[in-house]
Amino acid sequence: MRNRIQSLLSDNGYIVESFKDSIHALEELSGSIKAPYTLIISSYMMPKMKGDEILKKARSISPDTQRLLIADSADLKTMINAINSAGIDSCLTLPFQDEDLLNQTKFCCSHYETITQQQNLKRFTQRQNKQLFQIANNFKKKGLFYVKQAKD
Repeated sequence: MRNRIQSLLSDNGYIVESFKDSIHALEELSGSIKAPYTLIISSYMMPKMKGDEILKKARSISPDTQRLLIADSADLKTMINAINSAGIDSCLTLPFQDEDLLNQTKFCCSHYETITQQQNLKRFTQRQNKQLFQIANNFKKKGLFYVKQAKD
């Protein structure tokens, strides 16, 4: 399934990295300013750790990175618990169509870009507000200075 997903996403213009130890890779990149990845895709049934555990750990390392879980539709209760506990942004049930994976990937990438833009706008607004506050304080000081000069 990993090869199928990698091939499908690569063929559709996505840059895909695949890791056998994805948590280790995330931990190495967790010190960067920006989230290291836009989207992490995991199957629920993994050899060492369940997919929701992987995505929960990924969320703690990189909270803005989108998380997509692929799970068997037969175990709906487990899937719902996994979605809630790991804060999973999107889910696909097995078997899935290629178009479904592409649509979910596009949605998650778009959502990540929206989050990034909102954070950038917030930082920009905070910086502008700080500058405006300084300008207002300077005008206030000048105004008080002029009032004092006028009285003298």
